[in-house]
Amino acid sequence: MEFIWAKEAGASARLDFQVAVEFNQLMLNSYKLEELKNERRQLFCNACQRPTIHVAEAKCVGRWDDEEGMFSGGQSDYIFRCGACDEVSFVSSSWDSENYVDDYDGSQIAIRSEKHFPVPIAKDFSFNQDHTPKKLNDLLHELMSSHAASLPIATTVMLRLIVEFIASDLNCKGRSLKIKIDDMKTLNLIDEEQRKLFQKVREHGNSGAHGAIGMSSVQILAAMSIINLIIEKHYNAPGREKSIMLNAQEALK
Repeated sequence: MEFIWAKEAGASARLDFQVAVEFNQLMLNSYKLEELKNERRQLFCNACQRPTIHVAEAKCVGRWDDEEGMFSGGQSDYIFRCGACDEVSFVSSSWDSENYVDDYDGSQIAIRSEKHFPVPIAKDFSFNQDHTPKKLNDLLHELMSSHAASLPIATTVMLRLIVEFIASDLNCKGRSLKIKIDDMKTLNLIDEEQRKLFQKVREHGNSGAHGAIGMSSVQILAAMSIINLIIEKHYNAPGREKSIMLNAQEALK
């Protein structure tokens, strides 16, 4: 469940936080303020335009379970203040029992999803999301947030998750992402060189999830670029064509 803080920092930050606390207390099985223990994080500050040390000013932790006890999840929500300029930002970190990666020993590791408000603005890369589905937009949002916040491990894992989403969304078959990527080539969605590069992104993503090994900034930008190619080819280009045709048919009827 997404935390509903206001998207902009300002004088009403604490009021927004209190409203969100009351909302989540109704929606979650448990949700309460938690005592802070001098929590600090390096986050990207849009005002400073660089990663800075942020100090947590408030934290809430919640959990939910379905009635049958088959599914569960939780979230931790924070107010952070930049130590360099006093700008306020918000972070919501959530997980659920259905999103996980398999560890090498067969155990399952829950994938934490983070959202930052306001959204960190990375200046070195951007995706055109004019015709992309909401779920992909959410993943791209998390990718750019982790990249702007200089979190290479989280960014590496997000790149893998985006490749997996795209492969599944384009109806590629297979019990593993490795097989799905190969099927992308079989279906002529990508060429052989692109297939090799997507397999590299998958391998790096596995290393990020299992070994806490992140890609370098150069590798991250290269992976974003190859993902952007398939987004443009299979989402934005068909979307633009459809929009142009609809407008033309309306104008020329």
